[in-house]
Parts: sequence; structure tokens; C-alpha cells
Amino acid sequence: MHVKSMLARLQSTLGEGEPLQEILLLPGKPNSNPLKDINLVVGYNGSRRSQAALDLTLWMAHQTRLVTTVSVVVQVVYVVEDTQVYHGQAIASVQNGYQPAAPEYGDWSRQAKSVLQQAQRLVLEWQGSFVAHVRIGPVARELRRVVEEKSAASLCLGCYNALHPIIQDLGRDFLCPVVGIPRGAD
Repeated sequence: MHVKSMLARLQSTLGEGEPLQEILLLPGKPNSNPLKDINLVVGYNGSRRSQAALDLTLWMAHQTRLVTTVSVVVQVVYVVEDTQVYHGQAIASVQNGYQPAAPEYGDWSRQAKSVLQQAQRLVLEWQGSFVAHVRIGPVARELRRVVEEKSAASLCLGCYNALHPIIQDLGRDFLCPVVGIPRGAD
């Protein structure tokens, strides 16, 4: 999947708005894996900006499905930043739906369930395939792990420029293109 050409088509469709350079926050490395499936990762926390990132990711998945027979899966990732909660382990990863974490995990599990149910409603509007993940630890580290595990074609975040702390933590040599949301898009 060529994220740059897809974003260029989006920019062309939307007109003279935000230049491609403002949407593509990190160029990423070329994906050398043979295309058996395409995984698009989106960092999601329920905010308006992360909703816009999810919408953009769902649009990218839809556009990709139109031109290929390869399976396209949106990987929705919610990160709980408290590393004391569960020692940095993945709590849940459920395909095409979200199952709540066990009750003993406390208030953050109810928050995660609520946020991911919100994401699920948005995904269902697009009738796409998705996997919901709850991760615990530093946001950039956990996003990187999901991108690595899924050999992601792209990562979309609600960040609006490459100076955002999460983008800085991901590093210039990130594994795939990182797409953001322009400042005025929320």
C-alpha cells in the first residue's frame, strides 16, 4: 500500500487545504513484506482528534479494499499509560468486536471498554474489519509494538505535527508512515 499516493489523492479531492507534508508526520520505512493482508493501525483515546484519525484510517481501509483483494484490517489501539496496572502486557485484543477486560482490572478497564465501544460504533458504520487492542505502558512504545506485531502499513494518530511528543518518542526511523490530522480538522 502506498500511503503517500493515497494521501495525495485525498489532498486532491479536498482541494488546496492542508499540504501533504502536514498530514504525513513521519515517512516510515518501505514495507518489504509480501502483501498477505494489510494492517492499518490507529491510536485511539476517544478524543475528537483520535476520532478524526479513526475516520481517516477507515477511509484509507475502504479505498484500499476498492483496489485490492487483499484483506484490510484496522487495528484500533487504546493505551493506558499506567505501567503499574498490568506490567506493560496487552490486556485485550479481540477481532471484530471488543470484549471487556476482567473486572479485577478496575476503573481503567471500564474506561477502555467505553472508548473501544465508541470506536466500534464508528468502525461498524464503514462495515470494515477491525481488531481492538488495549495496551498498558508508554503510548509510543505500545503503538510501536502493535505496528511491529502486525507489520502495519501505516499508523494514524490525532497529532497535528511532527513536533508532538508522541511523534518525537516514535523516532525518525519509524517502521511505517505515520499520518496525522491537520490542525483545523477537529
